[in-house]
Amino acid sequence: MAGEWDKVEGTAKEAKGKVTDDKTTEAEGSAQETWGEGKGKADQAKDVAGDKLGEARGEGRERI
Repeated sequence: MAGEWDKVEGTAKEAKGKVTDDKTTEAEGSAQETWGEGKGKADQAKDVAGDKLGEARGEGRERI
């Protein structure tokens, strides 16, 4: 769920910028949305790495 709030808030901010023709707010919203997506992908990568580490540790114990 990491980054979900940033994505939602960024989307809303970007929409507000478009409606009010405020390019700065629109750009900030877009950046915040992208930041949230990046946080989500980083969290997924961390989970995968943790799973792989757990698998590797488990396999190592079975061999002994």
